[in-house]
Amino acid sequence: MNLIVKQASALTSDELSSMGLTGIPSAWIIESYPYTGTVPTGFTEMSDTDASANQANNQAAYDAWVASIKVQTVAAPPYPTNAAGVPLQDVSYQMGLPGASSLTVNSHDYSDRTTWYQRSVKVTSETLVDSGNGLTFNSANANWVNMDSDRLTYDYKMVPERDGTFTDRSDRRPIVLVNGTQLNDVSSPATPGYTVNYAAGTITFTSSQSGNTVVVTYWHNNSVSRCSEWIVNPPPTMAYLLNYVEVQFSKTITFTTPIHIEAWAGADVGTYSDFSNTLYDAGYGQNKSVYRGAKDFTNICTNRESAIIPAFGGLTADIYIYPFDYLLQTQIRSDQGTLIMTSLENDTAYSNAELATITFYMQIVPVTSL
Repeated sequence: MNLIVKQASALTSDELSSMGLTGIPSAWIIESYPYTGTVPTGFTEMSDTDASANQANNQAAYDAWVASIKVQTVAAPPYPTNAAGVPLQDVSYQMGLPGASSLTVNSHDYSDRTTWYQRSVKVTSETLVDSGNGLTFNSANANWVNMDSDRLTYDYKMVPERDGTFTDRSDRRPIVLVNGTQLNDVSSPATPGYTVNYAAGTITFTSSQSGNTVVVTYWHNNSVSRCSEWIVNPPPTMAYLLNYVEVQFSKTITFTTPIHIEAWAGADVGTYSDFSNTLYDAGYGQNKSVYRGAKDFTNICTNRESAIIPAFGGLTADIYIYPFDYLLQTQIRSDQGTLIMTSLENDTAYSNAELATITFYMQIVPVTSL
């Protein structure tokens, strides 16, 4: 498996200091992801074998660094301070597991079907039909996927897929050709000369294209079974350590349909192509929860105080945040076929919302470290 990795040497001393990593071995890998495509700035490409060897070669130096900064638990104030003079609280200083990287993963938006990308399908080189005015051209499918939607939040370009891999978000952008000439895509700084109505599945040009042939490659979830399904699934040989989950909703939301949040173990994504009671009753299902709306979320989310974020920055409605804070890390392990699935009943999107997402705060580690 190929990885992109960021070593400590890629960061400045100020950046390392702000992260509490001053003195860490320069070759130590502080971030790693399974990935294919263009390598982001600050990362290098490395096989998992070479990454493991790198960690092994630097383990002694890493352990020495950990020992040098570790402090003992103290019973009462005054607490010792770090180099910046910040008090260390009454807890033992704990480092993550060797090789661990923090990872925050955001779901698609359950109130906007154009963000439902994981089960979307690709249409290659469809000739669109002129609506009659030479400006707007129609496709055979509504509900195109908009990977540049401001309702989707991902780390740089990396998009988590159902099988545990990560892809470049640009892979699902529409590709538009007029008379065989490819136009700039929607993310280009240069004016592309058209706009996309993802929900309707149409392209509208700024100038008439009457008589021209418009061909588009795009992704859509129109008439796709379980198109609202979104899965958290670790890459092969890896595990996610789930610390904390937040659910975010606009205050104005209408819970059109129940949402399912299910944890499954014992098989793989292929076996879970149908989330059926038969599989659940056979012992694959570990947890199966259905939240019908605000009352269910309020009743279940009682282990930590919820929050309200006032509308700001273009939001017209306040955001309600429901936290699920786990006392112990939940292991989502590839070697046990463990994953988390979320979906909306009948694939009916929530309505009247600017935001309806789930955020997972995790570490990613090799299963061999557990």
